[in-house]
Amino acid sequence: MKLSRKVVHTELFVEGPEWPKLMADWSSCVRFAYNRFRKGSDFNGVRVAAKTKYPRLSTRQISDAVTEARGRHERTKDSEPMVFGGKKLFAKVCSGEVSAEQWRFVRDGMMYARGDKSKSGNPTLRVIRDDNGYRLRVVVGNRHFRFYRLSVPYKFKEAIDQLLPSGMAYNVRWRRKSENTHRVIIDYEVDAPQPTATFKNGCLGVDTNPDRMAICLVSADGNRLSSHTFINTRMFYGSKTKTDCEIGCLVQQITDIALAHGVGIAAENLKFKPKFVNGWRKSNRMKSRFVWRKFLTLLERKCVEKGIEFRKVNPAFTSVQGRLKYQRMFSIPIHEAAAYVIGRRASGLPETLSVYQLPHGEARRLVLQTLQEAGNKLNRHYHSWSLWKQLANTPVLTERQPCLSSPGELDGSASDGWSGGGNPSGESRAITGRPRHHSIHQTFAAGMQRAVMQAEERQPLQLAM
Repeated sequence: MKLSRKVVHTELFVEGPEWPKLMADWSSCVRFAYNRFRKGSDFNGVRVAAKTKYPRLSTRQISDAVTEARGRHERTKDSEPMVFGGKKLFAKVCSGEVSAEQWRFVRDGMMYARGDKSKSGNPTLRVIRDDNGYRLRVVVGNRHFRFYRLSVPYKFKEAIDQLLPSGMAYNVRWRRKSENTHRVIIDYEVDAPQPTATFKNGCLGVDTNPDRMAICLVSADGNRLSSHTFINTRMFYGSKTKTDCEIGCLVQQITDIALAHGVGIAAENLKFKPKFVNGWRKSNRMKSRFVWRKFLTLLERKCVEKGIEFRKVNPAFTSVQGRLKYQRMFSIPIHEAAAYVIGRRASGLPETLSVYQLPHGEARRLVLQTLQEAGNKLNRHYHSWSLWKQLANTPVLTERQPCLSSPGELDGSASDGWSGGGNPSGESRAITGRPRHHSIHQTFAAGMQRAVMQAEERQPLQLAM
């Protein structure tokens, strides 16, 4: 049974001198344990040393702080040490733009408590409801309790009312916003519902790009039903708060479409680091603001919560296949064509090597002929992705055109006089100086017929046995 994690956002109003000391001690304990982990100490040794150094914290609070430090160490053990309070804010402190007191206010303004089912949900930071509303019980010192008023938004009250009497374990993260106002985030796990939107009914392919998101609705037999592109500059150029809001709204729209049609959702399994190029300022900024990880993580989590099947597929050559096979066929943008390929791949439908209006056999013959002329040894077990890679690396395909202008461009056999973009030298259009815009409809048939005739006149391929 899959588990789904629910998150509740609340606010806390605190007054008094005890809570700043408590949060400062807990944050200091995390930094102390983090430095010990960087030096190679084990968990038990760090916990014993922290218990001696911070006597005002309870045993449970020290264990939570050491657990938090271990998690941060695991994320940064192969990189530079973490700067508590934030690198940007610390840089402003060093340059004199921000005072050290403001930096310490942020650095020492956090506390975390793990849940425990045997301790009524959470023994350190426990949420309680009485006649006066919701309150947060905080352990201070040796079993001394302090109660603070907790403000729960209306949309989360039903979830809190179901959580408290159930006795389920819930984690509480306490962050300081101002002198007397704090953010309290409560998260817990519940059983995920059975999927009602499955891949038996079809698939909704999602193509993630630095400047836009594209979706394509694919039927159960692999046919395209509809597609759409979401362009939202606030999601890529806005502040962090705006970005999170826009990502949430976009995920809501995509999951609603999947539920309305009863289909599963497929997305690319992206794992890469952006490569920046000197002089390409706009492109570099777009890549650095690419929120693919946050978007895909939230999309997968919402699919589990709403009972939608979710699959990740290999992103290899999805844009190449969409551009060469389906962009001209359906007259759609390249990103929607890539989303169509993603949906078909998640449904288990392979993409044979072919180009728009060019049969599979002839396309394969031309690609193998190109490989043979390049000095590669041919065999009968070429993977289709190896052939798609050859199409992606063809110089004429690097320009912004939807498909091949002529089948002869695969091996450079198109003549100079062919108005559809003949390129016998195999160079790109930027080098040859030929016009980028041309009439594909009027010249494609003649170019394909000429390429087929030339291919028939060649010697048959020498395939290695």
